Amino acid sequence: MSKFKNFVELSKFILDTYGVRADFPFSNDNETAVFRHKKSGKWFCLFMQIPQSSLGVIGNKTISVINLKCDPELATILHDFKVIFPAYHMNKKHWISVILNVLPKSQVADLIDESWNLTKK
Repeated sequence: MSKFKNFVELSKFILDTYGVRADFPFSNDNETAVFRHKKSGKWFCLFMQIPQSSLGVIGNKTISVINLKCDPELATILHDFKVIFPAYHMNKKHWISVILNVLPKSQVADLIDESWNLTKK
């Protein structure tokens, strides 16, 4: 079962699939990356390194997560509070946080595609 192990693999997939490169819009933060639609500038994926405790997970490790837009009804079904959570630092009804290196690539790719489609104009 292949997984996205890190930011480099995620970035390559998004570039190859959507033709979009990450940008780093937050000053003094070169780890938080945003993937946007070229024409509208709307975000469809946010990559972050956060303390796992930020998601309510016990421990003090730093983890890689992506925030993705998601249909609210699907989001509530997906929330398992182990790998997929209400979004960290974003609207928790319309966005989810996914721990990057846990789910199979195919499932993460489907969630990214959902986010891409929901954020298109």
